[in-house]
Amino acid sequence: MLNQLVDPVLDNVSKVLTTMARMKVQVGEPLKDGDGNVSGDVSGNMSLVATGRHISVAIIFPESVILDITQRMMPGATDRIDDRVTDLVGELTNMVVGGVKSHFQSEGYLVDMSFPSVVAGPGHVVSHKTDGPKVVIPFDTDTGRFHAEICCAEEDAPE
Repeated sequence: MLNQLVDPVLDNVSKVLTTMARMKVQVGEPLKDGDGNVSGDVSGNMSLVATGRHISVAIIFPESVILDITQRMMPGATDRIDDRVTDLVGELTNMVVGGVKSHFQSEGYLVDMSFPSVVAGPGHVVSHKTDGPKVVIPFDTDTGRFHAEICCAEEDAPE
């Protein structure tokens, strides 16, 4: 299932930022099983439950990238991470994960998703609400690199 998540996540991250922030995003090579912990200054995280699987998707931004996105979407809004920035990260995460949910529903999966949670703080590492294999997808922009991190665990079979 983890491999099935990569394309919908990278497609939706690219689509949301291209559409909403008019930003060119280049996708890097996905790193399997969390090859190196990714840190950031602000991150959004949401959980999905899809037919026996627990999925956590996080989008992790350094300050420079999220401030550029914020300026593109809300000119003159801010020059530091504040409530407007963290609200925007929650909305971006919701749009991306909502697109992933729609993709899997169109494939016949039953999918529920949580509300986004946002963490802000220099150099923090995301803590997922599920424990399982991870994939990290790097994205490059004119102002720097940010990441999406996917974690997926399958439910144990009933005994």
